[in-house]
Amino acid sequence: MARIYTFNGGTRLDTDPDRVLQELHGQLDAFVLGGITKDGDDIFVVTFASLPEALWMHEKLRDNIKERGEPDETG
Repeated sequence: MARIYTFNGGTRLDTDPDRVLQELHGQLDAFVLGGITKDGDDIFVVTFASLPEALWMHEKLRDNIKERGEPDETG
């Protein structure tokens, strides 16, 4: 079983997306993924059959990020 560490917003360093996706393999029921490809294009992927449900999850995650705020200078 993969060890999955919850990101708490306490860093200014990027995390390797390939490593995160590998660690999550087999652990999710559904997901909403937004990102930037290596070519610089936006990508948005959902696994929900219901787009309203996907939008609800996206908004829930957006609110979670807003509540965390920016990390302080000490990380």
